[in-house]
Amino acid sequence: MALRKYSSWQPQREPWKDPVIERRELQETFPVQYWTDQRRTKLESTEYDQVYNDYFIDRERAIIFKNNEQIFAPIPSGWLSNESMVPEKDIMLYRGRVFAFVLRTRTFAPLWLWGLQPIKAKTEGLDNLQLKDNTFTDTLQALVKTHFMQRQTQHLPDFEYDIVRGKGKGLVILLHGAPGLGKTFTAGIVAAANGKPLLQITCGDLGLKPNEVDAALKETFHYAQHWKCVLLLDECDIFLTQRSKTDVKRNALVSIFLRVLEFYTGVLFLTTNRVRALDEAIKSRITWISYYPPLNWTQTREIWRTNIKRVEKGNKNLDLDKNGIMKYAKQHFKISMAENAVWNGRRIQNAFKVALALANWEAYSKEEQLQTEQLTPVDDDHHPRSILSATHLKAYATGTRAFDGYLQTATGFADADRAFHAMERADDYEPEENIPLASPGGDGNQFPSFLSSPHEDLRRASSMSLVPPVEQVTLVPPVQI
Repeated sequence: MALRKYSSWQPQREPWKDPVIERRELQETFPVQYWTDQRRTKLESTEYDQVYNDYFIDRERAIIFKNNEQIFAPIPSGWLSNESMVPEKDIMLYRGRVFAFVLRTRTFAPLWLWGLQPIKAKTEGLDNLQLKDNTFTDTLQALVKTHFMQRQTQHLPDFEYDIVRGKGKGLVILLHGAPGLGKTFTAGIVAAANGKPLLQITCGDLGLKPNEVDAALKETFHYAQHWKCVLLLDECDIFLTQRSKTDVKRNALVSIFLRVLEFYTGVLFLTTNRVRALDEAIKSRITWISYYPPLNWTQTREIWRTNIKRVEKGNKNLDLDKNGIMKYAKQHFKISMAENAVWNGRRIQNAFKVALALANWEAYSKEEQLQTEQLTPVDDDHHPRSILSATHLKAYATGTRAFDGYLQTATGFADADRAFHAMERADDYEPEENIPLASPGGDGNQFPSFLSSPHEDLRRASSMSLVPPVEQVTLVPPVQI
């Protein structure tokens, strides 16, 4: 694919040709001369040694060599996973570089062969995913694993989910919820657990014009299908929004996405924190939808513990006050819960980054001051032992709380309330397990309330009819002519 996209990268080589008859092998250029006497006064004759014409033997050997050597054979699919594909004696004939697709930058680049290694499945990331519903991870793994197994074994080739051949073969999963709850992380660990590369793109990478989006979507989906990637379309709000009568440009983008998605056969993750009004056509094409609610204390506690283990493992010269940190974590959760500003997973991770930097700087400052007082030279390579405590985490909490308070004062709403008023999401939504089709004791046409939250009064107010009551309407009498 790289050589097809960049034709200038293709090596200039001639096709295979049969060996040509070499005349020097059939006749010697140096003559044999015969003289009449030893003094060579008179030349009697001149002859050339005749060599046996063995060209047909050389040709047969060349054909046998060409047919038996794998270096001249076309490279089949999956050859990278077969270690015996390239004989050891032919390795020196290959180039030291190979053209590869860099997933992070989404560009082709030449890479050294000794830096490549096969992707190994890593399932330890699944344990770090904190969800209220533990069965979601199993369901997600079952869907993705089964999809790749069916593509690999090709069971029942004549079986089609859709009546139209080629449609409905893809696995499309939508993950929605507030930011920092693990939606993007879920796609990454699912790809790692199945030993597949993760190809991540955003709407901005696809362009703004319909023709640009069409070409970019087709190219990206083709790469993901060919390499059996897990494709992640992050922050895909523009492709999920319901089409309207006025915004023709956005309607075109949604229609293009629907058409390309129809015949996609790979695994596609869609993430958004502004689910708003999904287009009906999008809903019917999504295989699985999962909602990521805000974190509770159990999830928050496990995320704090995971970050403590990660920081402790990556920093040898560090001591952690684990009990003090976890005590502060519980205290901070209660306060932020009352203020409707619970930290998500990304904020907890950022808190540990800032706290680690403050702890290291504190240790460096003390070491430098001590060396200055003792008149000893400062060693920049020396790493003093740091102590990470809840005090360093409070510094980050103070800064974020001040910023959240500023935004709430400026806008009048917290993040969750602002998203609710914009009809983007409902963070306090809790789905009921057994929802009846009609409320008990009703007339059979009254549907139950799906929303039970502090925003219920606001919802009722916003759902009231804008038409004034009858007694407030002023009736204008007809004009008599």
